[in-house]
Amino acid sequence: MQLAMLFGAEVATIIPHEKYKHLPEKCGVSPDNIFVVPEAQMDLDRENVMRNEPYSVILDPVHHHAIDCPTVLVSGGKYIGIGRKRSFKSVMDGMTYPGNITFTNVDILDLYRDNKRRIGRILGQIMGYIDGDGLKGIIPLAIREVQDFKSAFSAMADGSYEKQVIKLSSSNSHSMVKTQQKPLRLSQDKTYIITGGLGGLGRAIAVWLASNGAGRLVLLTSSPTRAAGANDLLQELTAYGCKATVARCDVAEFSDVSRVIASIETPVGGVIHSALRLSDRSFTNMTLDDFKTVLDPKLQGCMNLHKTLRNENLDFFVMLSSGCGIVGSPGQAAYSASSTFLDSFARYRHHLGLPAASIDLGYLEEIGYVSENPTVQSRLLATGVNPVSPKEVLDILEAAIVSRPRTRGGPSGILQYDPYTDSQFIIGITLIDKAMESSQTWAKDKKFNSLRSMHTRIGSSSAVPDEGESPIQKATKRYQDAIRRHGELHPGNDESALQPLICSMLMAKMAQVLSIDTSEIRPTQSAVEYGIDSLMAIEVRSWTRTTLSVDLPVNELMSPYSIQDLAGRIAQKLFK
Repeated sequence: MQLAMLFGAEVATIIPHEKYKHLPEKCGVSPDNIFVVPEAQMDLDRENVMRNEPYSVILDPVHHHAIDCPTVLVSGGKYIGIGRKRSFKSVMDGMTYPGNITFTNVDILDLYRDNKRRIGRILGQIMGYIDGDGLKGIIPLAIREVQDFKSAFSAMADGSYEKQVIKLSSSNSHSMVKTQQKPLRLSQDKTYIITGGLGGLGRAIAVWLASNGAGRLVLLTSSPTRAAGANDLLQELTAYGCKATVARCDVAEFSDVSRVIASIETPVGGVIHSALRLSDRSFTNMTLDDFKTVLDPKLQGCMNLHKTLRNENLDFFVMLSSGCGIVGSPGQAAYSASSTFLDSFARYRHHLGLPAASIDLGYLEEIGYVSENPTVQSRLLATGVNPVSPKEVLDILEAAIVSRPRTRGGPSGILQYDPYTDSQFIIGITLIDKAMESSQTWAKDKKFNSLRSMHTRIGSSSAVPDEGESPIQKATKRYQDAIRRHGELHPGNDESALQPLICSMLMAKMAQVLSIDTSEIRPTQSAVEYGIDSLMAIEVRSWTRTTLSVDLPVNELMSPYSIQDLAGRIAQKLFK
């Protein structure tokens, strides 16, 4: 109704009871065009649904038993059924129609399955109308305490038009019944494979699998040094009754993977693909070999395991991915791309009916590569990727192992909107606050709305505009206010007036990428003196392009120019 009126149509609607009248009224439908017709009398003709001329379109979500289309529709009109495919026989029986009346049906679920790009474009247009305040929610919320959940379900069963929301609170004294979880027990008679099995996380996973009953493990590594130093780990696994072996194997090489799989004497029970190779580099300076160095262990390794184990009856196929594949990370284009591939490949295996799960991790705070590199930690934190503990990883790993591909239809035959969502687990993505939203492009994406804190959602209506704003937001606001006050800008005086404002913005941005307080930045010092590297400089350059529409070359950011000198160069570029 709202969309039709947005495009200038006059809308009439039929409701089965007076109690629903407020819904079309909230959409803006005139009371004269709201017709109350009981369901038992759903015979639509000129007398009970018309006040003026015939309609151009009838949208029918319930497929009424009788519609006198010749009197209700204009010549050239359209009758559109909405929902599951069904026959129009009941609508058309016993009636003679003039020419130029079209009968059709729209099933959104079928459209999604058959043409995802088209439904994506449609949803994108609808989101545009929502962003532009053209569409608004009309269904009221009924918020209930957790102890009232039965009444919420009863209301849904009774056909209540209200959305039922259960409020969970840590202070709630009513505890819910908890089901007893069955402990994970792996087979003594199967072999489980871990790629990257001698890395910090791989070792923790190996011990965890052995403690949960795994009888045999094969730990793959491409590092001869790690292979030689694995004795302590093997002894620990033996203490759990697990027979573990280390195999030198480059998972990116199909021949290596095939050789190892062929040497395994027992059935393969599952795979945990945690192979990793990092080489951070800006995309503009990255060669194809650089890209493949990072990509191949994840992507090609995954493909090789899939091909060699395609006919094995695996219990699980878990791929350790990264939050970088969700939100991106400066200098890690190849790693982000490989992570996104693993997420999609898990969905592909589910489509084939095969077990699979991708786990998008934050960085590990106690073990692994990132925990040993504070610079990388700071960069990931600034991007929105949070630390996770080994215990959290193992907990989510257990959930991934026991997950199974879903079928399209359940016992009732109801089709799921997206049957492959269980293939992906995300852990370690931060909540979005004002500072994150102002500094990270991904945080502005509508699909992350559920991560926004309440403070961010209501911040735009706050009576105190600066409350909770980040230093970058405050500096940017002062700059934008100055631009509005000056109107048309002129070189000379305006350039000098803007330089200190731009300098404040640059100082705030430098502090953010360096993960230090803005008060520690001095305008008379250069960015290099604070330890900014090329990847951080690329992030600052991208920010100046977006915020100031000025391209500040990386070599200038990495030069001995002071921050206030850089601000002056930006101010000069604004007037060119």
